[in-house]
Amino acid sequence: MRKITSLLLLAFLITACKSGEGSGVAYSGPVASANWATSATAYRGDDGLLVAFQCTPNANQSDVRPVWGTSVYSDDSSVCSAGVHAGAITFKDGGVVVFEIMPGQEGYEASEQNGVVSSPWGSWSGSFRIVQ
Repeated sequence: MRKITSLLLLAFLITACKSGEGSGVAYSGPVASANWATSATAYRGDDGLLVAFQCTPNANQSDVRPVWGTSVYSDDSSVCSAGVHAGAITFKDGGVVVFEIMPGQEGYEASEQNGVVSSPWGSWSGSFRIVQ
């Protein structure tokens, strides 16, 4: 019985870690509707808070909004576009983007990933990172 309980616990922990795409974060809270222009500025200062946005499918080039940063994004970046940049969703399918609110950074690096080109930026007062 003890061995079965241990195996079940191990299976649960593995599943929880996989659901956070390697981040160790499993999100089960509410999901807010968002469009491709929605940013994370409303959550500035709520460091550590996990938030989820449902991004609409079938985004086209005119829907794409700016993103500043790589891995960590300035909070005025489009959360949905950052989700594509990070590989969590696609423009075609949309989907749920879970992100963590973080303090501002001294700078943000540019990169091109998954068809999204992010821009560099200097010091900014709020940030987020995509966790799934």
